Amino acid sequence: MVTCRHPVESDLDVITQIWNDSRAGMLHYRRMSRDEVMSETFGEDDYDPKGAWIAYDGDEPIGYAEGLVDRTRVAYGRNEGYARVDVIHAKRGLGIERDLMDSALDYLRTRGVKAALYSTQAQDGWRNGIASDAGFKEARRFYMMLYRGTVPPGGPTLPTGIHLERAMTKGASDETLRTWIDATNDSFSEHFNFSPWTVERIRSYTKTTLDIPSVTFAYDGKMVVGAALNEDSDGFNRENGTKEGWIAVLGVVKPYRGRGLGKALLVDGIRWLMERGLDTVRIGVDAQNRSALDLYTSVGFEVTSENISLRKEL
Repeated sequence: MVTCRHPVESDLDVITQIWNDSRAGMLHYRRMSRDEVMSETFGEDDYDPKGAWIAYDGDEPIGYAEGLVDRTRVAYGRNEGYARVDVIHAKRGLGIERDLMDSALDYLRTRGVKAALYSTQAQDGWRNGIASDAGFKEARRFYMMLYRGTVPPGGPTLPTGIHLERAMTKGASDETLRTWIDATNDSFSEHFNFSPWTVERIRSYTKTTLDIPSVTFAYDGKMVVGAALNEDSDGFNRENGTKEGWIAVLGVVKPYRGRGLGKALLVDGIRWLMERGLDTVRIGVDAQNRSALDLYTSVGFEVTSENISLRKEL
């Protein structure tokens, strides 16, 4: 008999177990640590245990669902919430997926948000099936792109007065994090899925991630006009025997676009990752962002897979 209950903090090991089983086999997924799960649940200011459920088949934990309202995003004017559903492989297809999704959506309705968001990989038939059954519609598509090799591309000549500086984010001061966040929020404020970053959120990420992140700043004098977050995927690489990294976030503030700064930040990130002995660099891009797609292709990135952002009106 399947039963559900709201989680408590002592359930972190159970949630971690469900997530890692449910997501095993997804592209680029690595097993999450208990601390990372903590940072995305009870360590997240917006997390509400009353909007989350653990499903049991007898005494066996088999599923997890969550409805999350990002208050920073809502305050920015995007009155939407996120739905998340995970079921272990051995218990899929028994109907618990739909029950968990219904619980998450009902919770979001009680919070007064107008729409639910849900993300999948294009080739993940199980997750796409859940979304389709629940009435989600595709809102946007994103490409995953790869750069392979041991020689970084040549970098552009920086405009007069512009220089780049790198900083490690683990242990960085709040001032450094705020500098990065301000530049990133400015760069992405018009993006389809934008939600403002905060120092608290990025601090939690840098403390718990098994990856090794750094940030490259583009300065015009003392003013930051662009930034890129780069990640050595150390946890994934140790788990899979690979040598991969991410250009996780890259942005240039609007008045400085079209001057080669995006390419300079991109090339610098690739160079830093290769200096660490990596041979594969990943980056994601909005399929509708033609200029970014052209930039990444010109440097040598190739599209290898697609992710989908789905939306359901509530």
